[in-house]
Amino acid sequence: MRSIAEVTKGSGLSPDDYRICFEFWIEVRGLQGSGIFGNNRHRWLVGSAMANRRVLGVETDFATIQEFTGIPPSSLKKTINQMVTDGFLVKERDPADKRRILIKPTKVYTDNSLKLYVNTIKLIRNTCTKLKTQE
Repeated sequence: MRSIAEVTKGSGLSPDDYRICFEFWIEVRGLQGSGIFGNNRHRWLVGSAMANRRVLGVETDFATIQEFTGIPPSSLKKTINQMVTDGFLVKERDPADKRRILIKPTKVYTDNSLKLYVNTIKLIRNTCTKLKTQE
């Protein structure tokens, strides 16, 4: 097996940088597997759509989430319904278009998202500190 020094040769990464990055991704996977929204890839994709909604400042519906995530309609419907049952999302009729059902995060969901973001920022700052000490 090749050593880290052999693998990183010519890449601009030192073996220590490689180890720090490796540890970073282990921690990211730990955050993803924390079970905040359930350990399900579809739930994480719906969460990405909810975050996108927040960043863009627009309401989202089933079709928008399906387009954003690529989750097949039957699986997405099941995921959203389960997240509603779990108290993470609510479904509301759009007052402007009664045929459209808006999907919105609950306070529980938003609070959990913020906790995840705070932990992510701490991880990034910690990783940056480790990388700076390598310079």
